[in-house]
Amino acid sequence: MKWFLKFILFLYLLICLIAYLIQGKIILYPHQVPDSTSYRIGQEVEIPIDDNLSMNCLHIDKGSDKVVLYFHGNKGNIGRAIYQTRSVHGQDIDVFIPDYRGYGKTEGSLWSDNQLLDDADKAYQYLKQNYEESQIVVMGYSLGSGMASYVASIHKPSHLILVAPFTSLSDIKDDYVPFLPDFLMRFDLPNIEFIESVTCPISIVHGTKDNVVRYKFSKALKEKFGDKVKLITSEGQNHRGIIFDRLLTEELDRVFN
Repeated sequence: MKWFLKFILFLYLLICLIAYLIQGKIILYPHQVPDSTSYRIGQEVEIPIDDNLSMNCLHIDKGSDKVVLYFHGNKGNIGRAIYQTRSVHGQDIDVFIPDYRGYGKTEGSLWSDNQLLDDADKAYQYLKQNYEESQIVVMGYSLGSGMASYVASIHKPSHLILVAPFTSLSDIKDDYVPFLPDFLMRFDLPNIEFIESVTCPISIVHGTKDNVVRYKFSKALKEKFGDKVKLITSEGQNHRGIIFDRLLTEELDRVFN
């Protein structure tokens, strides 16, 4: 029995080690593209984020004094995000989309969410050079909700829009592997903590049939923060469809106009 228990403990520790080391591959699905790729819209901007490393971003400048800073999800890159933000393109408002380390044309790799958050802050700081904070709307979809709520917590944008957000990645982990301790999470992005410090209006849009980031997380954010959060529920909508949902478009119309 003693040897059996030792074997179970060894197996558990091995699973914890593997989970710690490979969680980036489980959470992130970066898609890189050649530097020669043309997005055929907007102007590319390079923002220094580390020694000899810059973050590739796309600035769709319509000549507006307002801008949406959009943080995309864990898949794809700017090219995919252009499609995701089509509900914004019909607005008379500029769009700014950063690509995270290892995504699109941005080189490097991600080891923890600290890099994501630092780089997100640099994107916001860049926009502050060209726009008043009162004219900046921060929007994050899925994984991007973590970066969006973070920058809104340390700055003062005019509005925060979260699409299919989570309370934290640790909470999502608990849905699948609750036996793994939270301290293993190198990527956590605790929206539920960041939102505590957000002072601007917050809109959350989520579908009830989301099997990737479950609707219960948005409900939990609404229950914790009450009137601080406006929760817009799309009955029967899934994770991918919510970014194109009519209710999101209507909320964007309300925020921008």
